[in-house]
Amino acid sequence: VTAAVTLTTSSAIADADYIIQRHASGMWQSLDAGVDGSVRAITACTSGTLIIAGSFTAAGSLTSVNRVAALRGGAWKKLGNGVNGTMHALTIGTDGTLWVGGSATTACSGATTINRIAKFVMSSCTWAAASTGMDTQVLALATGNDGTIFAGGGFNTAAGTSVCNVAAWSSSVWSRLGDGGTDAGINDILITKDGAVIVGGEAFGVVGPGIAASGIAKFTPSSSTWSSV
Repeated sequence: VTAAVTLTTSSAIADADYIIQRHASGMWQSLDAGVDGSVRAITACTSGTLIIAGSFTAAGSLTSVNRVAALRGGAWKKLGNGVNGTMHALTIGTDGTLWVGGSATTACSGATTINRIAKFVMSSCTWAAASTGMDTQVLALATGNDGTIFAGGGFNTAAGTSVCNVAAWSSSVWSRLGDGGTDAGINDILITKDGAVIVGGEAFGVVGPGIAASGIAKFTPSSSTWSSV
């Protein structure tokens, strides 16, 4: 179990800077001296590589990792030159591509415009935009059973399309979910075993075409419909 925490070094766990790991034995351990700022999201690749994102700029002995980093073989690795703003969400696509969402607008030291959401291709160690991105920050990401990437946050548009806080990426295009999104921001997304998309967030009261909800709702991709939970 790996946990993102707000603590810094302590007498109990040396170098437990913002992230620690709990082994099956029950013991907690630091991860290569940790990072220098908050960790907002953690995910793992099928290879076992751990990916983190947040507001940090250094990890272990590495400087300028810039808000995203990978832990492999017990040591931190850079993901290119990182991004220029705090990142809040991670997911791994069915093709192994890493998706990162947050408030950053560029990656690769400004060379790639990403507008709050980006893809990192592990095999080539390169950043790429997902079309023209979102107009404001992304706070949640999830990979659907069919490989669709779902993004949530406080944004109104995705690649210029009105989506209302939640959008789907499929066939290299962003689209709205059914008849619309939510009337307030989304902080988390979960994909159920049967493929339903559960969204939770701020005190939204309406989803889709005027359906009443209370901070949590379900979207069913197979019927392209919203419902309350």
